Amino acid sequence: MSNPEIILNLWYVQDDDGVVYSLRARAYVGHGSDDEKLELLQKYATVDYLIARPFPIPEAFHVRLAGSGAKQPVAFRRALDLLSTPLAIFEEAIRTLNADLPAQTNLEIPPQPLVCVTTLLGDDDGNMQVVISAKKRFA
Repeated sequence: MSNPEIILNLWYVQDDDGVVYSLRARAYVGHGSDDEKLELLQKYATVDYLIARPFPIPEAFHVRLAGSGAKQPVAFRRALDLLSTPLAIFEEAIRTLNADLPAQTNLEIPPQPLVCVTTLLGDDDGNMQVVISAKKRFA
């Protein structure tokens, strides 16, 4: 296998208003060129969200409500898009996935993993529409 590495599919689960209320993540072993690995991620991004591990929005990204000051366990997608890297909100999920790797593997998630970031638009009935939004390496 040429250039095996752990690559990631990452999903934002959000509503039509851009409120992100959940994250999902799944690791794969990819090999070949970056383009071949991205093709694999993109292919599975459209279906593997159904079995990907769900993660809550990290507390650092929770939205504080005006007036009451109470924090809600959601984030606004517009605010996330202003971050220098979309991986910031996924850091805890990535650490968890890395810690869950079998002891027998000599692979780990690299500091700048190859990722495909996908938006899942959820509706009131629990249906989700897939929108692949970014795919590459982030610092």
